[in-house]
Amino acid sequence: MAKLLGTPVVLVPSPTGRPQVAAEVLGYQQFDPDLNVAGVILNGVGSPAHLEFCKPQIEATTGLPVLGYLPRRTDFEQPERHLGLIPTVEGTVANQWYESIITQVEETIDVGRIAELARLSAAPSSARAEGMQVYPQQPQPKRAVIAVAQDKAFNFYYQDSLDCWRPGAPK
Repeated sequence: MAKLLGTPVVLVPSPTGRPQVAAEVLGYQQFDPDLNVAGVILNGVGSPAHLEFCKPQIEATTGLPVLGYLPRRTDFEQPERHLGLIPTVEGTVANQWYESIITQVEETIDVGRIAELARLSAAPSSARAEGMQVYPQQPQPKRAVIAVAQDKAFNFYYQDSLDCWRPGAPK
């Protein structure tokens, strides 16, 4: 989507147990030169020394600024979930959890610089998207019958996926 809109991307790699995180960032940066990789936020930094080990390597190797970091904190972790999401049938995350993450972001990530990178980028252009089809037209097969289970065991669905099955789709 960022390539389609021409917007900047901030990579968020985890340096935990990976001493060559700079090589990973460089790989992402060089994989698609048309993608505007604008900076890096490190996720799961173990200590100030760990940050001081990774940050200069990334900046020297890639020329990208390290815009901040999130420390490795067990209170930020959520129980293992499909895609890290909590289904609505299991409740919600406590506001205190969000507040602690917001406080940490304000302390260790240069949010102002991220906003500045966004402001400096060109406004998204529809001309860039001309001729590109995000979802190319497909021939419509005969309608199939599909059942969708929805209970405590089966409840995580993307609404867009369910909506695709409505008019003119399977019954």
